Amino acid sequence: MKILKTVNEWATANPLTNIIFDGVTIFEDKPLFDIFNFRYGDCVINYPLSEIDVVSDTEIAALTAIITDYYESYKYKYDGLQASEKFEYNPIENYRMTETEETTREPDLQNETTYNTTDKISYNTNNTINHTDTTTTTTSKPKVSIQTGTTTTNKVTAFDVDTFANDTQSDTQQTITPLLNNGEGDTQTEKLINDTPETNTKTGFDENKKTGKDTTTETGTDTTNRELTRAGNIGVTTSQQMIESERKLRDFSAVNLFLNDVANYILLNYN
Repeated sequence: MKILKTVNEWATANPLTNIIFDGVTIFEDKPLFDIFNFRYGDCVINYPLSEIDVVSDTEIAALTAIITDYYESYKYKYDGLQASEKFEYNPIENYRMTETEETTREPDLQNETTYNTTDKISYNTNNTINHTDTTTTTTSKPKVSIQTGTTTTNKVTAFDVDTFANDTQSDTQQTITPLLNNGEGDTQTEKLINDTPETNTKTGFDENKKTGKDTTTETGTDTTNRELTRAGNIGVTTSQQMIESERKLRDFSAVNLFLNDVANYILLNYN
């Protein structure tokens, strides 16, 4: 004869029943047994007991192993469901593309310029300045004076004589002295003679030397990061439809789904 008990009866018979979910690591922060007992406490566990009034530690360990094995078989499923509850996204976007680019340059360059040059300018010049004779000629031209004169005579007659006699006489003279530009004058010539040339001589050379080398070294790493994001609604779904889908999604619980699956797996009269 099988001895079967409900979840509540297991917990009452042996308080260690609350460890049957200890092998489930994904929901460690949730009181799984308390939730399970509250929902399915009146349901019968499909695991036969050896005694009517006793739930042994061995039987609790066996039930714990059954639940753990079930979880491990579907761990990928429940890990993904729990992770999906933590996704960050915009519920009214149905398109998002992020392009990330990282460019790394590792220069190890050395530029070296070697100098061994000589700039040399040679001089062998002779500059001579010759002085020519200088002649100065001065011409003096004579001045000519021209005199002009005017004589004025006043005559009178007696009352009884018809013949005029001289009364007064005045003379006026004017002298004009023009310069005779076309005339010949006295000429004086002065000649400066300097027949000694001046000579400037420059010989030798100027030299500019440059030797040695310049070295430039570039080392290290240059990293450039670029991120481009495109997001929005491409038009195949209205924003209202996406909001409605978001509301339904928010009603989902990975914990509740897992406990419901366990109930289907170990309970007899779970409906």
